Amino acid sequence: MRISVDDDGPGFSPEALERGTERLFRDDASRVNSRRGIDGTHFGLGLSIAQGVAAAHNGRLELTNPTDAEGHISGGRATLVLPLRRRR
Repeated sequence: MRISVDDDGPGFSPEALERGTERLFRDDASRVNSRRGIDGTHFGLGLSIAQGVAAAHNGRLELTNPTDAEGHISGGRATLVLPLRRRR
């Protein structure tokens, strides 16, 4: 099963694509806005928590930057991938 959440922002930076699920990782260049935290930052916990939940269920969290028809980054995407158990 795959569940994706997309946004229409600048997408993940190359470093965030690699390290974005690490606990307390903060790539402020691509993820800061005035609605997060007291000073406009995020706390680096959400994606790591999602990764932990995925791992606990033998799954994973994938971070990608989808592109439009012209090849331009059209935002960021976080996809939760979980294995399906077959019913007996």
